[in-house]
Amino acid sequence: MTSVSARYIKLNVTTPTQTTNVAARIYDFEVYGPPNLALNKPATADSTCNPSQTAAKAVDGNVINDSKWCSLSSNRWLQVDLGTVMQVNQFVIKHASEGGETASYNTKAYTIQVSTDGTNWSTVVNVTNNTKGITLDNITSVSARYIKLNVTTPTQTTNVAARIYEFEVYGAN
Repeated sequence: MTSVSARYIKLNVTTPTQTTNVAARIYDFEVYGPPNLALNKPATADSTCNPSQTAAKAVDGNVINDSKWCSLSSNRWLQVDLGTVMQVNQFVIKHASEGGETASYNTKAYTIQVSTDGTNWSTVVNVTNNTKGITLDNITSVSARYIKLNVTTPTQTTNVAARIYEFEVYGAN
């Protein structure tokens, strides 16, 4: 099967069984897209709000049970090491409301930087007035091994804690 872009997927059952029974029985229907290149990769951060809200929580594929990275510092950043240089072209961030917190805690402003060596960085995303629970940032494909999310304004309020429930990276692997 070739890759396609789609928002909706529809399964049409034309012959429901091997017999004359007319009932269609579908127990599971899965659709797979490109792999999240950051999933379970090594992640580091400037700090945490508490010992359980580590950088690794932002790349574990989970948004339930308080599975988030949280930072209270004034220099809030989260960095992922993809392990090797890859082509990346999309970032998905699941903010506070995706984890069940109030939407006013969604990240308001952030940048995303990429690097092939962990020393020289290029800013590829600059968001200044986000209110959404999930952000999707598409970019022209770039080579990167390291991805850094810099949270410049953590919430819609005066609350200073950055909360990222999931940070996903997509591209050619």
